[in-house]
Amino acid sequence: MSDRTGREKLIIFSAAVCFAAAFFLLLWIPLSKLRFFIDFFDLITEFMSRLQQIILSIRDRWLIAAAVLGIFLVKIFIPFPVSILFMTCGMVFDTPIALLINLSGMIMLFSVRYIMGKHGKGGTVIDLLYRSDTITGILCSNNQLAKGAALVVFRLVPSFPINTVSSVYGTMRFDGRAFLLLSVVGFIPKLFFYTVAGHQIFDPFSFKFTVPLILIFSISGFSLLGVNAALGAIGKKDFGKRKEDDDDIDW
Repeated sequence: MSDRTGREKLIIFSAAVCFAAAFFLLLWIPLSKLRFFIDFFDLITEFMSRLQQIILSIRDRWLIAAAVLGIFLVKIFIPFPVSILFMTCGMVFDTPIALLINLSGMIMLFSVRYIMGKHGKGGTVIDLLYRSDTITGILCSNNQLAKGAALVVFRLVPSFPINTVSSVYGTMRFDGRAFLLLSVVGFIPKLFFYTVAGHQIFDPFSFKFTVPLILIFSISGFSLLGVNAALGAIGKKDFGKRKEDDDDIDW
């Protein structure tokens, strides 16, 4: 019970952080109009303008694309936020091309870690997913539909370990094509909105920049609350089932 309470507090706290970030972004543009903040925001605007000029002067941008894909490979072994890569691609390339590069990088990342898990090289971090009895029950069951739904949720919620999830599903011998498809489906909102925001980062005080970030933080917050509710319902169901089994015992 204490583990479940701790999990609920952590999830609710994370959701609150997401909603707070979304609320701050709602105030971002109005704050930029206040005299008290004008000088500070002018410095940001000037810096972003210079950065844009530097990026526009780069001729061989495909070298940057190759570098970004190379950094995706680095992430196979070293964890860091992929949102930085998504926004970097959005800054350098037109949105459709940036989306293609980011999607290619994520598919490559998903695939390599899945294969590593399938061949028993997932690492001890896999144990992290099994600390929750509810998650363990889902992953260890024979219900492929439940495992697939859980995969989409793992990809959708923020800060969930990408590599660990891929390794676990490789270890479970989950169907490879279904794994890639569901991983992409769950990750698409973050990939899309961060890439779009990156393309608009040179105009940081516009709704074109803030709205994608507001949407992704809001989606993340609601998805966390949804996960918490689902885990709570499953936990209560399992507890009720165990209680019924105990009642059936002839003492």
